[in-house]
Amino acid sequence: MPAQTHGEILRQAIHQRAVNQKQLAQQLGISRSTLYEKYEADKLDLAFIERVGQLIRYDFSQHIPETAPLGAATTVAEPLPGYGSPSSLEACQARLLLVHEQFAEKVRQYDELQEKYNALLAERGRK
Repeated sequence: MPAQTHGEILRQAIHQRAVNQKQLAQQLGISRSTLYEKYEADKLDLAFIERVGQLIRYDFSQHIPETAPLGAATTVAEPLPGYGSPSSLEACQARLLLVHEQFAEKVRQYDELQEKYNALLAERGRK
């Protein structure tokens, strides 16, 4: 069986810690899609792996020996909150409504941008 890639190890650790990937990407100063691309990488920069380890409080040296043990870091960031499971049906419904509202807002923003884009195309066509 082939050894795991750095990206696979990273993805599994983040999943194991139930970390919000959007928040993690923000703390790393990268986009969420860039974080997902890191999961596909065979090798990653060791400083990046160590930084993720600090943020999620995970010791990657157990899987990637060339990384520094977590205790060797001088500072450790506060852990990111996980998604967790809703404690009740009401909490689940509330979360679903929140996500629905966020989605509806994004659709509204998209429609607004689409109208602006179409107006710009129409104006450009008149010139």
